Amino acid sequence: MKESQQSLGLRTLEDISSIILHSHDLQDTLDNIVTLVAKRMGSDVCSIYLLENDGETLTLKATKGLSKASVGRVAMKVHEGLTGLAVETRAMVMTDNAPSHPRYNIFQRGQRGAVSLVSGAAAVRAQGTDRRHCRADPRNPHVQRR
Repeated sequence: MKESQQSLGLRTLEDISSIILHSHDLQDTLDNIVTLVAKRMGSDVCSIYLLENDGETLTLKATKGLSKASVGRVAMKVHEGLTGLAVETRAMVMTDNAPSHPRYNIFQRGQRGAVSLVSGAAAVRAQGTDRRHCRADPRNPHVQRR
């Protein structure tokens, strides 16, 4: 029997939590997370960008499917790219034609055959979590607001 998307999503979150709890090294943790998420989503590419202390720069910190040489070297401002859009809006960005999106940046254009894209921003908070639900933003069909 095929696992429901909701069940798979919950199992993936549980497995990510387990990776984090049992890890002692940030890079290993991020590498294991992108590998898990890519596998569960059936995706060729999964990457994690971290927001630097300046609050404006996103740096590629882990990837499955892109060049490992790019890790730590590729960076963009939050006002650039689809990943930056997810951070700016604090919402999921989804498109089935990423190259046609006005925020598709040069780094993303250089990737092999990427067509669809899902990008989201996650914040780690010391005092609880944000439990708001996402809803569609009628002003931009590529963005879901929380």
